[in-house]
Amino acid sequence: MSHITRIATRMVERELIEVAARHLGFSVTDGPTTVHDDAGRAQSVDFKIDSRPYALGFARTESGFEAVGDLMGGTSETLQRLQQHYARAATLRQLEEQGFLVVEETAEDGTIRLTLERLVYA
Repeated sequence: MSHITRIATRMVERELIEVAARHLGFSVTDGPTTVHDDAGRAQSVDFKIDSRPYALGFARTESGFEAVGDLMGGTSETLQRLQQHYARAATLRQLEEQGFLVVEETAEDGTIRLTLERLVYA
């Protein structure tokens, strides 16, 4: 029996959640909006990612965002991938701000490898 679950995340920046979602090929629906489980129960969220079979919503908390969705239908795997790509986006932004050139490689298993270069003039 499926139901809507709320899970605390370490994701704190909405912009980076959206960047990660789009990098994975998902569209983002601005809110307030709702996510549903297979029984039709709804939960309000600030925005949602239109993944299949169920959308994954996000609600702001004092410490960042919590994920809201029906995690029985494969949405938990989507959340794991999204968290990985959120970390990727946050890392890339920070490294680029520090002047690094970043080369990214993605393995067949989805593992992301970043190679960094920075020119230092003496």
